[in-house]
Amino acid sequence: MIANGNYMQKEIAYCGESELEAMDYLPVRGNMDEIFDHLLRIASDNPHLENEWGEYHKSVYQDNYYYSVDGIEYLVQHDIVTDTCVLYELKEK
Repeated sequence: MIANGNYMQKEIAYCGESELEAMDYLPVRGNMDEIFDHLLRIASDNPHLENEWGEYHKSVYQDNYYYSVDGIEYLVQHDIVTDTCVLYELKEK
């Protein structure tokens, strides 16, 4: 089970509310697969956007969506207050 303290996360792409709105990806919940694909393209085109590994954490103001592609675990974290989405790569501690 993915839980705080069990995993590490590394931010690899970000999508703000204005970008999601421009692409007609709002509401987020109904467009998560498209948002994941979009963020994955951003990450593959811009590897310099990657951050360092940090502790996995989830707050009450975030919805998490998990994906697995070619053996790599990904998390799209949707901030429900700001309508932003961040793509993380996950790994076990």
